Amino acid sequence: MKIIAPVKKLITFYTMLSLRFTKPQMSHALNFMEGLVMHEADKTLSAINRLLLEPLTPSSMADFFTESPWDNDEIKKQAQKVLIKWVIDKKQGNLFRPVIIISIDDSLGKKPKESKHFMPVEWHFDAKEGKAYGYGISFVSMHIQCRNRSVPINWKIYLRNKTVRRLNRKYDLKLSFKSKMTLAIEMLKEIQPLLPSDYAVYVLFDSWYASNRVIKFCCKNNWHVICAIKSNRTFEDKMLSKTARYLRNKNFTKTWVDSARSTTLYWTCLKRGTIKGFQDVMSVIISKRHSRDKKPEFFLCTDLSLSAKQALSLYTRRWAIEVDYLYLKDRLGLEDFRVRSMEGINKYFTLTFLDLAYLMWRKAEEEISTISKVIAIHRREQYEESLMAFGRRVIETQSVDLALKEFLPKAA
Repeated sequence: MKIIAPVKKLITFYTMLSLRFTKPQMSHALNFMEGLVMHEADKTLSAINRLLLEPLTPSSMADFFTESPWDNDEIKKQAQKVLIKWVIDKKQGNLFRPVIIISIDDSLGKKPKESKHFMPVEWHFDAKEGKAYGYGISFVSMHIQCRNRSVPINWKIYLRNKTVRRLNRKYDLKLSFKSKMTLAIEMLKEIQPLLPSDYAVYVLFDSWYASNRVIKFCCKNNWHVICAIKSNRTFEDKMLSKTARYLRNKNFTKTWVDSARSTTLYWTCLKRGTIKGFQDVMSVIISKRHSRDKKPEFFLCTDLSLSAKQALSLYTRRWAIEVDYLYLKDRLGLEDFRVRSMEGINKYFTLTFLDLAYLMWRKAEEEISTISKVIAIHRREQYEESLMAFGRRVIETQSVDLALKEFLPKAA
């Protein structure tokens, strides 16, 4: 089935963002975003182009990412401004003080080992594979939630020091190495002016980002942090692993933690004190899956008013960023890029993230239960447009065979 034109809801979302594209650039962007949702196989630019009723020249869509003069950073900033305003829209209404939840994490977009010509692709440590390494492109991303609205808000590609030196030497670039912690702080700085001061802000991340730099930056902006921390952190002049070792079961309480669709029982112990490197008192939560668990998990919370149950329930909302990765990779083809340059890959990532933002925007606006259902509804609307266009074409040509050749060449 051919793509006749982007569905109306996608155009509405694009119009809301007010992105600074020229008319031809707008056409390319909308065709690309529509193709990501509609195509079920590998979402390469050539495959998306073949879906169009009137395909472009083979190189034109690739040139949109590599040659067309649009500023990727400006597009991201404009999208952030509009999406954050939509997420924290005060018209949603709430009897309690509204809460903004920001999640930070990283992921690896895998590529075949034979792929040697994509500029930022390299071997990276893959936490999900244990101690193994994966070949691909690593990126740090950010997700924002408020009430029932949720959307990915920022991302940055991570380059190893070795990769930075290789690119600077081979392509005469002036890149500088930035750690994942540095990228996380940069993303927080970008959205900080856009967040209202009368909202409580909680920043969530795993133990990888629980560095003093990131936590201190959040505290400096009067944001609360809820994060996992490693067992070797020093709490009240003693390693957390030793603190937990000498606790008895009577020190723990049974805590039911609510997640999206279920509740899980944990044994938790909340202690307050100082972590090495900080002067302020913080809460440390020691969590076990059962009473004889020898390897407890440790969590840090800077909001002393929260109980263990409240803090852990908030931390479970970090799962939203994992859902982002599922849809970005499996349903929107984030790993299917074929452009080789850093500039082209950055632009490809931007529009793919915006496509996911569109799906989440529509999910919230129309109160649809899942993103998968949004995709199904979107595709149904495109199929309806295609069938109507097919019928009009049959009437114009007075021939079913000619219309089939145009709309369904394989069937013809």
